[in-house]
Amino acid sequence: MSEVTTRLYQEGDDQEIVELLRSSFTSWAELQKPIEYWRWKYRQSPLETHIVVSTVGKEIVGVGHCIKMKVKLCNRVLISYYDDDYATNPEYRKKGVYKAVTKFTDKIKKDTQADFCYWITRNPIVLTRAMIHEQVSFPTPFSDLVRINNIDHFIEKYSIESASFFKSNFLLNKHLTFIENQSHAPKTDFILVDLDAFDERFETFWDNIQDDYDYILLRNRDYMNWRFTQNPRVKYKIKAALFGDRVVGYVVLEIDDNKGYLAGSIFDLLSLRDRVDVIFTLFEEAVNYFDSLNIDCISITTMQGHSYQKIADSLGFVNAPYASEVRVMFWGYNDYFYNTISGLRPEKIYFSYSDYY
Repeated sequence: MSEVTTRLYQEGDDQEIVELLRSSFTSWAELQKPIEYWRWKYRQSPLETHIVVSTVGKEIVGVGHCIKMKVKLCNRVLISYYDDDYATNPEYRKKGVYKAVTKFTDKIKKDTQADFCYWITRNPIVLTRAMIHEQVSFPTPFSDLVRINNIDHFIEKYSIESASFFKSNFLLNKHLTFIENQSHAPKTDFILVDLDAFDERFETFWDNIQDDYDYILLRNRDYMNWRFTQNPRVKYKIKAALFGDRVVGYVVLEIDDNKGYLAGSIFDLLSLRDRVDVIFTLFEEAVNYFDSLNIDCISITTMQGHSYQKIADSLGFVNAPYASEVRVMFWGYNDYFYNTISGLRPEKIYFSYSDYY
């Protein structure tokens, strides 16, 4: 085999990179406009993205994408990376290509004085590899919650193990939820409006909310518009809660039609901390919206022990029979990072599907 050369992305690499992704991932292979989506995700983002490729001769045989972002941890802002879409040409696997890409991206993280990187997976093989390489799990466990309209379709779609046990527990919880939780959102002093874009009011909202959390990805107006209004693949439903002309909360919803199975996601939901009425109403609005479209199931992710769990329970959500895990790797490691994160209350940590790329 010719020598493997690793370098940063160059203009003109686009098509080869996308074809490599399409040959490696079903999700990329099924995209109708993959080039447009790749350019939106990695070239048009307000977040700096490092794209690394490995070549043999003139052929691109490996690629890795690292998204640089800022995360607020208590009173500090840390540099973090999200590792995304690493792929190797099948003919060159186990020949050092993947290792060359990761070595190059690790050097970038070290040179930019990154504090840590994270990525999310449910794949047990990938998790085993992560443990071998001493990538630790995020200290506070995640909670994946689902609201299922047709339990038999759900079990069939997701190939649930111990299906009978899961179904019996689900039906029992659904019955108890109906009996014990027939409350409605309290009377409120705000209105809900549909949005096509995030305007300057969201800068003020962000300024007001960021100190409510000890761990949260920074979300300014440019980022929110890129993430939720310019995505060429997904049309999100965005609703904001307005108190006068002030934003006091918002929710972003997504529908995925996977071969006829409609799955809804509460993709992002934030409110001023003292507005429990807003949080509940946004939850309820999301459920009503999805139910009106006969969505098969609704999902949300949060932290175990977060107040979102209790609200979701009251609206018929149950623990999903699968679990996401966030793996973390530190650069320039010292006790501050891990010990600080380990000591945070779940209520002070914000993580949502919008932090999955």
